[in-house]
Amino acid sequence: MANSWENLSFWKKTKFILTIILSVFVIVFAVINWKTTPVDFVFVDFNISLTLLIVICLLVGYLIASLFESKHYNAKVKEIMVLNNEIEALKADKNQLKTQIKNMESATVSPAHNPTDIPNEENF
Repeated sequence: MANSWENLSFWKKTKFILTIILSVFVIVFAVINWKTTPVDFVFVDFNISLTLLIVICLLVGYLIASLFESKHYNAKVKEIMVLNNEIEALKADKNQLKTQIKNMESATVSPAHNPTDIPNEENF
């Protein structure tokens, strides 16, 4: 565990510590508010402890955030796969073009090019 902590960046460590501090505040707030409160949920009325209501809301929020994060993660994985396929296709094209250039260079046997052989206005 200590090794994984060392591998985290400064911002990830900061985020982790702030999350723990915020969690402690939420728990203290929940314990202080242990009163029963009426809840009107859609067509149902019931009484529930305010602490349980807060915890349920936190869990639902966490689940919703995890759902959206997983969608984002899956989209990034698909994008990486597409880009890797494009890279492989471009590498194959590059190798094919190199082979064509080598074939063209070996097939062209022409006399040495002399720049003085270029026609000018006097030779026309």
